[in-house]
Amino acid sequence: MCDGCSQEKTSSLEHLIQALDFGCGYGITSRPLANQVGRLWVWDQAERMRMFARRHLADRPNVNEWNDTDSTTHFDIIWVNSVVQYMCEPSLATRLVQFASLLRPGGCVVLSDLIPPDHPFRKDALSLLWFSLRRGYLMRAFVRTRAVANQYTDQKTKASLYTPSAKRLTELASAAGLVVRWLNDNLSHFRHRRTAILTRATS
Repeated sequence: MCDGCSQEKTSSLEHLIQALDFGCGYGITSRPLANQVGRLWVWDQAERMRMFARRHLADRPNVNEWNDTDSTTHFDIIWVNSVVQYMCEPSLATRLVQFASLLRPGGCVVLSDLIPPDHPFRKDALSLLWFSLRRGYLMRAFVRTRAVANQYTDQKTKASLYTPSAKRLTELASAAGLVVRWLNDNLSHFRHRRTAILTRATS
């Protein structure tokens, strides 16, 4: 390949949308996300989840595993789906500072599936049932609803879910140099949860 062609290819890659799926779990939502961006990095705190994600995404050449100590790779989108509730406040505050430093100009952090304070499980159960029934998954609806119930029960035996208020999340984001915009609708099928878009504050 000639030098000119090589430089042109490198330049085009640099302008592709680069995204991070932070807390990717099994990599289920990573697959459709990988179809929408140029390059996708995935990371999960649990080694077991990272192993599953590697297997699940092995056929996607534009997916890479991220090292959470990497400060050189920057992103247009940092996707944090259904993760915040399993964090503690100091950890979230630290991560928000890190995310702010990793954003490309004009980039954003998407915190989806945020659970409001005093959020009753029955709302999630109804959302999940409605989502599954609309797609004709009658038996799967009950199985998945039970799985979510068990997940909540297991988590509550270990520690309480973290459910920051909108005011508190705004304060944490502000301390990290980020501003918060709330979407009218959550991005997942849990209709009573919330999604926040965080961008760098402008001076």
